[in-house]
Amino acid sequence: RTVSVLLMMNRRGFLGTLGASAVLGAIPAFASESKPTVSSSRKQVTLNGLWELHVAGKLRDVITVPSSRHPSGFYTLTRNFVLPRLAQGEQAFLHFEAITYCGKLAVNGKQLGILGPYVPYEFEFTNTAREGTNEIAIEIADLVPWPDGTGKDEIALGVNPGWECYGGIIRDVWAEIRPAAFVENVRLAYQLSPGYQSLVLQPRIIVASLGASSGEVEFTLSRGEVKVAGATRSIQLKPGSNDIDLSVDLSGPALWSPETPNLYTLKARLKTSLSDDTWACRTGFRDIRTQGREFLLNGERLILNGVCRHDMWKEQGFTLTRAQQDQDMRMIKMMGANFVRLVHYPHDRHIVELSDELGLLVSEEPGYWNMDFRQMGRGEIELGYKILETTIGRDWNAPSVMAWLLSNECTLTESVLREGKQRCHAMDPIQRLVSAANSMNAKASRDMFIAAGMDFFDQHPYTYDVL
Repeated sequence: RTVSVLLMMNRRGFLGTLGASAVLGAIPAFASESKPTVSSSRKQVTLNGLWELHVAGKLRDVITVPSSRHPSGFYTLTRNFVLPRLAQGEQAFLHFEAITYCGKLAVNGKQLGILGPYVPYEFEFTNTAREGTNEIAIEIADLVPWPDGTGKDEIALGVNPGWECYGGIIRDVWAEIRPAAFVENVRLAYQLSPGYQSLVLQPRIIVASLGASSGEVEFTLSRGEVKVAGATRSIQLKPGSNDIDLSVDLSGPALWSPETPNLYTLKARLKTSLSDDTWACRTGFRDIRTQGREFLLNGERLILNGVCRHDMWKEQGFTLTRAQQDQDMRMIKMMGANFVRLVHYPHDRHIVELSDELGLLVSEEPGYWNMDFRQMGRGEIELGYKILETTIGRDWNAPSVMAWLLSNECTLTESVLREGKQRCHAMDPIQRLVSAANSMNAKASRDMFIAAGMDFFDQHPYTYDVL
């Protein structure tokens, strides 16, 4: 049954007067790297630091990456970096935690692909990599699309009057040398027993392999220094992506909640004749569902008390220090909140990690604000789905994430909502709650939410103006 949620706001008239600033200039960079733990067998080269900024082919400035810039149109960011010689079977990858809003990436003059906003992108460049000096260049459009139309959907999604807009390489970037076979991700599904006395873990170890080989996968779950569950399996890898499914029982799980944010360490180790690779993250277990008009957390009634948070800081845009992020989330926790709506685009993954640690429930969304899905082109709709799916793949093991919101204050359609929920559930190993942040007329939209299968109904009644 669909639960109804009301959120009181007063900024409708005020936001209509805001627009994106078109001032050329860099805002200082502060962030440090945050990512799943991987084994020391991988060699990493940070690409945070000084980059050259070129406009129309001319050097205009030297800026620090990551950083957020007031939108200025088109520019290219470049830098050199040094790689060691790749051993036989080793592969070279570039990883961007996030840019805004659209980028064209090249290494040593070879085009690698297009990046969209807010979420991580990875590109293999093994055949282009050189021992010694390599050059990376990313062309960025942050205000209008390129003349050929590239970036049209990304700009339409990101540049809007709902909040201050910033372009650039806004989060960490690094190069990484990986073995011939490595753990790409771990997707942890689990089923709690009635009464929560035990659970069945169903980890899917996602392995990328250059060629066919045999090996072994080991999965462990630890609480503190104590291993509480594990499994080992012999495997035959095929070239490309391999999904390795395991099943492990755990008795007496320490459940996660805002009052007791119990966390475990998940670790997956891959051993083959050519490589030994480890991937790890923190995770936790809880049961969140709706019953009638209520949310339930671990079987108990849950009342959400919280705030909306933007992932930005004055004159720093989307690029915050770890100290600023910690301060934000700890102050929210100290004021008595148990929930943070991460508006209106995917926030830095460290914010979700802090939420896991501190005991703050969160929701995540793809970046839509005040858009009409009845008139929107398929490309822009697909972009939002892809951003949300990538966010799910990044944060699917986080116990703090309780819901995926498909959009914010848009004119919706039943088909867009229904498809959004189907795609979220197809990605999400524990099928979290799905809805949309809604300012449409309640009488007209509630039936649409129910028909589309949303897990709760959200309503923003604007009752007065700021001025």
